[in-house]
Amino acid sequence: MNQHQRRTEFELSDNRRITFYPVVWNQETTIFQRNGSYREMLLPGMFAASLADPRNEVVATVDHDPEKVLAKRTSGELLLTNDPHGVFASLWLPETPLGDAVLSGVKEGTIWGCSCGWEGGENSTTDSGVVQWRSGRLFDVCVVMTGQPAYAGTEVNLRTHTRVDALLARLRLVKFNISRLHTFNR
Repeated sequence: MNQHQRRTEFELSDNRRITFYPVVWNQETTIFQRNGSYREMLLPGMFAASLADPRNEVVATVDHDPEKVLAKRTSGELLLTNDPHGVFASLWLPETPLGDAVLSGVKEGTIWGCSCGWEGGENSTTDSGVVQWRSGRLFDVCVVMTGQPAYAGTEVNLRTHTRVDALLARLRLVKFNISRLHTFNR
């Protein structure tokens, strides 16, 4: 099983909420490995099936360290959604020493990147040698305390409540409609 980790940038909202794009669509980048390098691009919707599966756990960590978990998707602490730019992620940093360290690092500018971990699925290679990924299973999104994002297409900006509130309202509406369907079908 081939697992991948890619880095992009993230944003800090007010209080303790961070928002970021651990996945950015249609950006070519060079991936360096021990035995050489190759170019790749993640195609829109690559993780659609993975994100649609409520049993697929995705964790938010620091530096992909399973001992440094910030939030989990299945517990509702981590919001992930596909949009035209990539996979948008939002989480509220826990009030723990780890959460405090991340918050401080983001505010000071020493933490500015994020990454994702995924298992490869369907892909093809273009005539110019770029591997284009069409599917995969996302399992990790993380803030990066060290290193450089592999995908440099997003910017670090302060974000207002508007986008996060809209996504959370949409999520609440979906949950409400699902509960109504379950009640109706009984």
